[in-house]
Amino acid sequence: MTTVAEATDLRIGLADVARLARVQRPVVSMWRKRFSTGPSAFPAALETTGAVELFDAVAVARWLVDTEHGNNPDAITEVPLHARPQAFEGSYVDVMTSLLALRAAHGSELGALARDDLIDLADETDPDDEALFRELDRVESGLERMARHADQLVEGAYGVAPAFEHTLVAHRRSSRDDGRSELAAEAASLCAEIAIELALTNPLADAAAPRFADPTGACADRLIDVVDRLTDVAEPVVMSADGDTSAARLLRRRLLAHGVPRTGLAVDAAGDFQVSGPVVNVAQYPSPDGGALDALTTLSAVDQIALQMDDAQRAVVVAPSSVLVDGGLQPQAAALRSQVLRTDRVRAIVRLPAGLLPSAPRQHLAIWVLGPAHEGIAIADRWTMLSDLSTFELTPVVRADLVGDLAAAMGDRQSVHAHSFTFTRVTPTSRVLARSGSLLDAGGMLRHAPERANVDAQTSARFDEIVDDLGADSVPASVRAAAPSASPARVPPATLADLVREGHVRYVPGSRLDIGDLAADDRSGFTVIGPGEVRGERTPGGRRIDRLRLAATYPSARLTEPGDVVFLTGAEPAAWVDYDGSSVVMAPARVLRINRDDDAGLLPDVLAMDVARSAPATPWHSWRVRRVATDQRAPLARTLADLRSARAEALQRIAQLEQLEHLIVAGTTAGTLTLTEPPAE
Repeated sequence: MTTVAEATDLRIGLADVARLARVQRPVVSMWRKRFSTGPSAFPAALETTGAVELFDAVAVARWLVDTEHGNNPDAITEVPLHARPQAFEGSYVDVMTSLLALRAAHGSELGALARDDLIDLADETDPDDEALFRELDRVESGLERMARHADQLVEGAYGVAPAFEHTLVAHRRSSRDDGRSELAAEAASLCAEIAIELALTNPLADAAAPRFADPTGACADRLIDVVDRLTDVAEPVVMSADGDTSAARLLRRRLLAHGVPRTGLAVDAAGDFQVSGPVVNVAQYPSPDGGALDALTTLSAVDQIALQMDDAQRAVVVAPSSVLVDGGLQPQAAALRSQVLRTDRVRAIVRLPAGLLPSAPRQHLAIWVLGPAHEGIAIADRWTMLSDLSTFELTPVVRADLVGDLAAAMGDRQSVHAHSFTFTRVTPTSRVLARSGSLLDAGGMLRHAPERANVDAQTSARFDEIVDDLGADSVPASVRAAAPSASPARVPPATLADLVREGHVRYVPGSRLDIGDLAADDRSGFTVIGPGEVRGERTPGGRRIDRLRLAATYPSARLTEPGDVVFLTGAEPAAWVDYDGSSVVMAPARVLRINRDDDAGLLPDVLAMDVARSAPATPWHSWRVRRVATDQRAPLARTLADLRSARAEALQRIAQLEQLEHLIVAGTTAGTLTLTEPPAE
C-alpha cells in the first residue's frame, strides 16, 4: 500500500490547512507571511484553481510536524482527510464515496487493484447498478490513484464509516446545495430519538430487529442517525425507496459503508407505496434530492405516508413549520393538510425553534408524529397532541421529556390521560381542524391537560438543595417560605404579538442618538440605556445626555417608565429591566411596556428572562413569554426584589474580598504587613 508519506499528488487549500492544523484560518495566512523565506519556509503554492491556491498537502503536513506549528501532532496521518488527489476525473464525492462503499463490501484494501479489477469488483458488488457501479465505470483514468487515496482516508479516519462521513461533511462544507437539508445536531438527535422510541415501544414490533423505512429514498441522514444509535442494542432493518436520483444512490452507498443491509421499497410515479407490518417511516421534506419543495407537494407526500399506514405503523415527518403548522397556506394546500389530519393518524404536532436548519437559520421546522387511528372513538372525541417548542433550546433533558410525551401519545384514551405530559397538551382534533391559522392556536383554551414549561422533574429537589447549600442567613425569607403547591394554577404563555395586539404590552422604539451628544460626567442629565447597558457591557448611568439638548435635538425621544423592559433582538437577544424609569433608550435597543391596568399576568423580571432566552435571529413578536397567576404576582415580584438585593450584597462582598486580596499582597510584598499562622483551635 502507498503510505501518506510517499504521496505527492495530494492538494490542499489554506482553509483545509487550518482544519488540518486545528487552528483558525487567519493563523495560516500569518504563517505564510512570517515564514515566507529561509530553511523553515512555508511550502509554496503549486497551482491555483479559480481563486483558491493549492499546496502539496504532504509537504504542508511535514512542515506542521517539523516546525511544531498548529495543534495536531498527527497531521501527516490525517492529511488525506483534508486533501484531494490532483486532477481527478468526475465528481470527487461520487467517486470517493463509491470506493469507500466498495471497500466496505469487499472487506479489504483497494489500492493494489488495477482499474479493470476495480470495475469487476464493483460489478460483482452492485450487479444492478443501484449504488456505485456507474460512478466508478465512468472514470477512464486515475481510478487506481483514487482507490489508494480511499485506503489512506480509511487509515486516517480509523474506519470506513468515519471516512465516508468525513468525506460527506467536507463536501457539504463546499457545496451549498448538498447541505440545504442538513439539520443541526440537536434536531437530528431529536428525530432519531423519536423514531427509536416509537419503534421500541410499539407492542407489535420486534425490539431485537426494529424496522425503519424512508419513502423518499434520499433521507440518508435520518436513517444513519437512527442506525448509529441502535447498533449496540438491536439490529435495525432499513427500507428505502428504489429511486435513481443522486441522493438515493448516495443513501445506498452510505448504508453499504456503515454495513447496514437494505431492502428496496417500490414507489410508483404517483408516489404510492406499500409497507406491511410494524415499521417506523422516517421522512424529511424538502428531501436532499430536491423533491417536495412546495407546500402542496410536501403535503401530498405526507398524505401518501398516512394513506398506506396501518395500525402497526408509526411515522416521523420533519418539514417546514410553514407547511405543517402555520397559517397562510394556499387554499388547495390548506385543504390537503386538513385532509391528512382527518385520516386520524396525526397523533402529535410539534413546532421547533428556529436555527435548526443551518441553510435557512430563520426558518422554523415542525414534526408530525403519525400512529394508529383512534379505534372505537367518535370523531368528536378524538384528540391530537400539540407542542410549541419555538422558544426552547433542545437540550437533552427537553428532548427526553418530549420523546416521552410523543411515545405516550400513541396510546389509548386511558394511557394518555394517565401520563403527565411535559411539553404537549391534549387538544380535541375537531378544534385543530377548525383552525384557519396556526394549528397550535387550537390548544390556547385548553384547561385539563397538564403542561410544564422548561422545568425538569427534579426542580423541587434542586430548589431545596440550593437553599440548604446557601444557608438560612444568605437566603431571603420570602424564598425560604416557598412551598410546593397542592393545586397549581397556571396562566398559559403567550406570544408578544398577541399581547401587543390585545393591549397588554406596548412596544416603544428606541431613539437614534448621536454618540457625540452623550457625556459621562453630566450627573444632571438623563441616563442613556443602549446595547452596551442591556448586555451588561456598560454600567447603567455611565452615559448621560443633557436634558436641554435632548429636548432641543431629539423632541420625539421618550423617557422610560418604572418597570419598562429594554431589549435587543438579533443574534443575541438580551433584556434589562429599568426599575427606576426616566431613562432614554438608545436605538437599536427598544422597550416593552407592560400595561399596569391590564397586565395579563406579566411581570417585568419574567418578561426580561424570556426575552433573553428567546431563539436568536427570530422576529421579536413571535417570542413566547410566561405569565403568572393572579395570586402569585405580588409574592413573586417581592421575592425577585429580595433576590436582587441579596445578589447585590453578594457582589459587593466579592468586590471587597478582591480588594482585600490585593491589599494583603501589596502589604506583604512591601514589608508593611506581617502574616502569622492563626492559633490552632
